[in-house]
Amino acid sequence: HERATFEQQFQTKIATPAQVVELSRGLKINIDTKVKTATTLQSGEGQIAWEEAHNDVDGKPLKVPGLFMLNLAPFFMGEKVRIPVRLRYRPSGAMIMWSYQIYRPDQAINEHVRSTLAEVRSKTDLPAYEGTPEMSA
Repeated sequence: HERATFEQQFQTKIATPAQVVELSRGLKINIDTKVKTATTLQSGEGQIAWEEAHNDVDGKPLKVPGLFMLNLAPFFMGEKVRIPVRLRYRPSGAMIMWSYQIYRPDQAINEHVRSTLAEVRSKTDLPAYEGTPEMSA
């Protein structure tokens, strides 16, 4: 259920742990670049379009998962939460540059703090207060 939800939300496939390990060991990309030009004779207007196709070593379109999941504890010795991480790559000469972006880590921390606050409130029957940030963004 989680997999389908995130794949639909991000419009990409989630990498399995084995796929992440395989990608970390190396990825071979064949890049096919085409330049298309079009000129309107009456006005002299022109358009140039670059098309770039990334293929695997067999010539098939390269399919790199765009997402993987982290299972970590936001707080020391706390419960673990699952956080999606976007995975990106781009060819740079003969190398592949990888980058990642943790998706909304603040949201996971806020949810964890609020659920802990609710749990403390219910178990102690004492008032619980939620403050405001000291610094504004």
